[in-house]
Amino acid sequence: MKVGYRTPVRVFIAYSRFDRKHLWPDAQGNEPEFLRRLRPLEQEEGAELYWDGRLRVGDMWDVKLRQWLAEADILLALVSDDFLHSVYCQKVEVGTVLKRRRKHQEVVIAPFLLSPCEWKRVKWLSDLDMLPPHGRSMKDIRNTAERTRELIRLRDHLRRLICDCIARRLAP
Repeated sequence: MKVGYRTPVRVFIAYSRFDRKHLWPDAQGNEPEFLRRLRPLEQEEGAELYWDGRLRVGDMWDVKLRQWLAEADILLALVSDDFLHSVYCQKVEVGTVLKRRRKHQEVVIAPFLLSPCEWKRVKWLSDLDMLPPHGRSMKDIRNTAERTRELIRLRDHLRRLICDCIARRLAP
């Protein structure tokens, strides 16, 4: 944890279970590149990343996810058609964060486009800046080096959001 603040910045990762390959190890136990690119946020910035892959045996998953959402400083929304059509993602995960924002609680939504979908038709999402830029999704990017650059861009964007959150906490 960084010196100067007590509570780590919490990043909740919301995604459809159909997109779990971006967060869960493969059959050989290899961590996916998406998560590997975000790990420095925990190691260097003292952030905590939360998603259902952090649940432990015996956890009441719905209760635990709602607790993490209530404590999140940043919602990283992995946007896909499946995410937009998931009742749990929209009603519980996004719904919780939107309620918190209506109550003037500081929580940032950072959308990241995994695959092409009609995200511009979604009220809460259409006014937000999306990464990767220009409406390109990660699925549209075939070049490995370019995909890696976009994941690094996401990490850098999240790093700035984390620093902003820390600055707000330290402000008098």
